[in-house]
Amino acid sequence: MLPRAYSESAPCPDKLVVAHYDLARKIAWHIHGRVGRRVEIEDLLQVAYLGLLDAARRYKVRPDTPFAAYAGIRIRGALMDHLRGLAGMARGALQMQTRLRNAEQRL
Repeated sequence: MLPRAYSESAPCPDKLVVAHYDLARKIAWHIHGRVGRRVEIEDLLQVAYLGLLDAARRYKVRPDTPFAAYAGIRIRGALMDHLRGLAGMARGALQMQTRLRNAEQRL
């Protein structure tokens, strides 16, 4: 018996990038809205496009995983890594700092 073929053949990474360019742009603008003026939108867009390119290169066609869902996760991850790198602090220290600020505001 032959294995089932996927309904979608392996797409060219270049075509995936072009087709989902707006997705990367949308996610970058969303993140920019959350971090405010601390980070330039051009930097976030560049990181988002690199995340999209990386997703297109790594994507393996699966019947239950559309590329847009996979790419969205990879783009957000690239943006979060970039923001953490800019922070210069460990994630735990950033969480503690946020809790401290929230406690100060409540007082």
